[in-house]
Amino acid sequence: AIFLRMYGLLRVAFYLKQFSIESPPNKNSCL
Repeated sequence: AIFLRMYGLLRVAFYLKQFSIESPPNKNSCL
């Protein structure tokens, strides 16, 4: 179960990273 949780977190982190790269840095810094 722990492994699955870690995998899910990694997936979410990767998705967020991609989204942040796509959007402008100014907007990201605001968040």
